[in-house]
Amino acid sequence: MSVTPFLLLLAATAAWVLLPLIPALRELLRPTDAEPLNAVGHDAGDLTVFADGFRDYLARHLPADAIAAGAATREGGSTAVAASTRVGTLGDGSPYVQLTGDGASLRDVAHADGSVPRIVIADGPLTLRGGETFLLEFLARGPMHGGRDAVYRALLGEGDVSLGEGSEVLRWVHAAGDLSLGAGSIVHGRASALGRMLLAPNVTFSRIRAARIATVAPATDAPAADGTTDGTVGGSLEDPPILPPVISGTAKLPAGATRERGYTRIAGDYTLPAGGTVSGALVVSGALVVGDGARIGGSVKVHGDCVIGDDVVIDGTVVCRRGATLGQRCHVRGSLAVERDVAIGAGSWIGGPTTPASVAADTVLLRQGVQVFGAISARHGGRVG
Repeated sequence: MSVTPFLLLLAATAAWVLLPLIPALRELLRPTDAEPLNAVGHDAGDLTVFADGFRDYLARHLPADAIAAGAATREGGSTAVAASTRVGTLGDGSPYVQLTGDGASLRDVAHADGSVPRIVIADGPLTLRGGETFLLEFLARGPMHGGRDAVYRALLGEGDVSLGEGSEVLRWVHAAGDLSLGAGSIVHGRASALGRMLLAPNVTFSRIRAARIATVAPATDAPAADGTTDGTVGGSLEDPPILPPVISGTAKLPAGATRERGYTRIAGDYTLPAGGTVSGALVVSGALVVGDGARIGGSVKVHGDCVIGDDVVIDGTVVCRRGATLGQRCHVRGSLAVERDVAIGAGSWIGGPTTPASVAADTVLLRQGVQVFGAISARHGGRVG
């Protein structure tokens, strides 16, 4: 009896079983780098969830007379309402103090060490002297200017918020307007702003988000409540330059480089020379060095370290599976995701005013004049240096 029919049937059965595995085998033998990145962050990334919860909490527990007093203050304007202080308890028994004016009346409810053991609700513009410790949450319904070395458990600003030099936020801070953090300030939890977020030197953070995050020099002429300077920040901010798209590349690619589905894949290390251009996306299985003034007309994925020179433009996202360093005045139009540490050079941009982007890494170092249009997540901490 011939075994040929049996062998044919066995081969057909094996081919049928292996048919669904063909894409996986093909990816194993010729990787296309389509797998997801092991990026920082494990939640939905909504940094305002605590601020929204605090706002809802007050709406449910604040007594009706306190709500009416706050509305009268805002409708009357800061100059039409005399400074006043109200103390009481919320519906759940939590103590609060409601005030207008410059915050001097907080001394009446503070402990001997200067700590304030009540939820603070400031209905008008507020300027603080500094050095306070707020043991419970803080709501600033008007513009708020904090002094030096103050400690906040959590802070919600319905307008602009400016914290003085050496301030510390233990949980979260959110501003419906601009948020400025003075030199040496520390945000242990989350910081967010619907407007700009201005970071002075030596600010440290973990997760921050704003329409525009910028590292700026201290405004040494900004007066504090006592007439001294307090290290708050300011300054004008430039948008990234608008350039035409890359039509064709000028850089010579190494032997073995392959072009697949609109991107170039290079096995091993690669150096893009100064002033060179590459059209489309680029995947490098080794380390990547980009010379000064070079440009890549798409996204970049690097399996090794990534070193980017000065004045480099990358038209897409940068994904790096090791560490990354960006030189001065670079512009990454997409996001920047690095699995280890990243340093962003002075005057660089990540994203743009109409193209929000994010930065994620183990540690993030921002030099002077960096702007990020979106969020920064630093698993082991971020710093302005």
